[in-house]
Amino acid sequence: MNYLSKTTSFCLIAALGFAPLAFGAVEPWACSVLALLAYTALAALLVRVVAAGEARKLATPLLVPAVLALLLVALQGIRWPAGLLEYVSPRTAALHEAVAALPGGDGPARSFAPSLYPYATRCALIMLSAYVALFLAAYGHVRSRSELGKLAAVIVSVGFVVSLLGILQNLSGTHKLYWWRELSQGGAPFGALCLP
Repeated sequence: MNYLSKTTSFCLIAALGFAPLAFGAVEPWACSVLALLAYTALAALLVRVVAAGEARKLATPLLVPAVLALLLVALQGIRWPAGLLEYVSPRTAALHEAVAALPGGDGPARSFAPSLYPYATRCALIMLSAYVALFLAAYGHVRSRSELGKLAAVIVSVGFVVSLLGILQNLSGTHKLYWWRELSQGGAPFGALCLP
């Protein structure tokens, strides 16, 4: 079972190090890598605690808000009966009906998703579930001062490296991420410098 603990530890450290260096993991490829690391960390932890009969140690009241947030986002992506959606959010129902009435639209429908952009809602659900998986993996894995110290050292080290890279990029005047990659989603590589 030691290899499962090492896998969880490796995935947690890799996720903590990767996310900020991948421009906050906002690019689609970076979101996929971060989600893969999070789910792998959680899977390794779950196999280890279930095999050891310690699954109850993962129960925490902190998971209640996380599960509620996941349910809230998931509810926005599924189709609701038109009457229920109109009762809960009349403006959203009116927007869906207006789009359906446009030329090339689907015409009147019996159900709509509350989300006006279902693809973005699905992406948000995947990332939120990855963050919950990382939280649960860290909660279940960190049981000693040495493990906590290791994660704290990674956070401080990555923060230092990212700030140093940001300063160097700002001084060099480049608008590319790490001097070679254009940002596909726009924005400034390390935030905007506010000068009067």
